[in-house]
Amino acid sequence: MHHRRPLLAPFLVVSLACGPGVLDGDTEGSSTSTGGPGPGSSSGTEGPGEPTTTADPPTTTTLPTTSGDEPSGCPEGQPWSSLGSSVLSVPEGFAAGTYADNMVVMADGRIAVAGVIEGMPEVPAVLFLSPAGEVLGMTTAEPSEAVAVSALRRAADDSLVLWMARFESMTLTASLLHLAPDGSLLGEAPLAPMVNGAGFALADDTAVIAGRDRLTAIPTVAKFAIETGAMGWSVALDEPDVVVPSEVVVTPEGDIFVAGGGDRDVDANFTVVRLWKIGGDGQIEWANSLARPPFGLITAFERLPSGQLAVLRRGPDDDQTIELLAVDAADGSPAWELPLAAPDASEEPYARALLVDADALSIPVMRSEPEFSALRSIAVQRVSFGGQLLEVVPLEVPARPSRGWTTVSVRGNCDELVILSGEFEELWLGSFAP
Repeated sequence: MHHRRPLLAPFLVVSLACGPGVLDGDTEGSSTSTGGPGPGSSSGTEGPGEPTTTADPPTTTTLPTTSGDEPSGCPEGQPWSSLGSSVLSVPEGFAAGTYADNMVVMADGRIAVAGVIEGMPEVPAVLFLSPAGEVLGMTTAEPSEAVAVSALRRAADDSLVLWMARFESMTLTASLLHLAPDGSLLGEAPLAPMVNGAGFALADDTAVIAGRDRLTAIPTVAKFAIETGAMGWSVALDEPDVVVPSEVVVTPEGDIFVAGGGDRDVDANFTVVRLWKIGGDGQIEWANSLARPPFGLITAFERLPSGQLAVLRRGPDDDQTIELLAVDAADGSPAWELPLAAPDASEEPYARALLVDADALSIPVMRSEPEFSALRSIAVQRVSFGGQLLEVVPLEVPARPSRGWTTVSVRGNCDELVILSGEFEELWLGSFAP
């Protein structure tokens, strides 16, 4: 059995003892420095970065990453019925923390999962699967003393961008790993300055990151070039340590919306939901603060077709109630709020995906055994864009499908629901009819 540290996103600290939660700590501890730009100020382009090409480590075999014949059509089944369920035969040592957004579906139906090959040193890797869960191949990059993967995104050209961090010689460096649609490695670009956070989205050939400046702890949103890592602009959202930006959404028009928590109470829980709209040029267009009962973290954030923004938040460790809040994208004013799930004596709920369908939101809510020891069940809660709970659909999930309890959920190319559960070798993949 593994006892290794979890695959932490480089800018999150996850408390497994009390369930998933943000402790809001940098690797070197919280900073109280007040240097740097003030709230709302935007800085221009940093000196250009240089792309760093990488080679496969000598101990790693890169497998073919093509999927062969195109699928003949979409699978059929009754709505929400199981289309497939399998435990993945992943390469030895591969670990994928499913509390990170580490899974995407490619244009040809392949499923890409980011993770780390454990050992000394560690190796960043992207695993490619067929829709049925067959391992098709794996792409690796250079090893480091320690590696953390934070988020995997699919770009408009079907290439992949992995936000990750390396620890080498007592130095932590964030970078963007870029893969071609066929899985081949295009390069790796280090990011400077470094923004510690959890919000990550792509905008054309750039990446937008929301978090805190590593040196000053100032809450920051910054845009970086994918190919070089050069910073296009950054904007300070508030004074140091006041708020923690954790989610970011980029619209097709180039607008950037950011959500985070603020105003901690004596128990270190957030008491305010903070929201910002930022233009493509890095200028803040509006900001809003919504007082709410204490909560632990924001787990998902999406824009709705109704012109609203949906915020999914989880209560503090002694509550863990899951609530959905919608605000008007025009100014951040509240529109509606809906409680989704609450813990009981035998199970603890968790949700970290807002799937925006054509007619409603689909929110997979997992329930685990006490203290998040193992996954027990998953049910999809369907919520209208007006905030009405439409239905709750239990999914056919094997009992304790993996040794992990967290899940990551995405929509496939046929609108099927794809769920990955687990962390270490025993990863479970399931798909369900739309």
